[in-house]
Formats: sequence, structure tokens, C-alpha cells
Amino acid sequence: MVTEMAKYRQEKKRIQDELMKYPNVLQISIGTKEVKGKDTGEYCYTVLVKRKVPKSRLDPNEIIPSELDGLKTDVVPVETEVGYRGTTTFVILFAFVLMILLSTTM
Repeated sequence: MVTEMAKYRQEKKRIQDELMKYPNVLQISIGTKEVKGKDTGEYCYTVLVKRKVPKSRLDPNEIIPSELDGLKTDVVPVETEVGYRGTTTFVILFAFVLMILLSTTM
């Protein structure tokens, strides 16, 4: 799996450039897929979004593919309640730093 992971890391920049064009996307990382809150242990591209929107409300060109270059995607919402100025920025920044830390430990 090490050679496959190296391939995914090399492709991440291209994938990130592609997915950052989507209006709701905040960050892309390589992580493990979660289903119903449980980690499956399966590697995936983790796509952080502002909010998760039902596919029925999206245009076909706004739907994140379920798989990219043989690696599944996991769309993760970063929703916040804004209680005071700056809360949203802090939460997004925290999530961004966390994803970077997780991707560098793999």
C-alpha cells in the first residue's frame, strides 16, 4: 500500500486544484473514510465542505465524485454556530490545521 499511498500523495495537488473549484469546498486531505461516524480504516480523499448539501439540490457539475483516481472520497461538513465574530474563521482554521497534521503523519 505504500506505493499506492505515494501515488495518491503525488496526485493530491492535482485533485485539490480540481476540487477547490467547487463552491462549497474548503480543504482536501488524504485520510480514512468514516461511515456513520465509524472509521473504516480505508484510505480516501477527505473533502471538507462548508455544509453538506443533498445531491438533489446540487447541479450535476457540483457533485463531488465518489471516487477519484481509484481512491474514494469522504465529504465532511465543517458546520459551525456563529456565536461571536470570528468563530467560523477559527473553526475552519482549526479543521485545516488538523487535516494537515493528519495527512503528514500518514
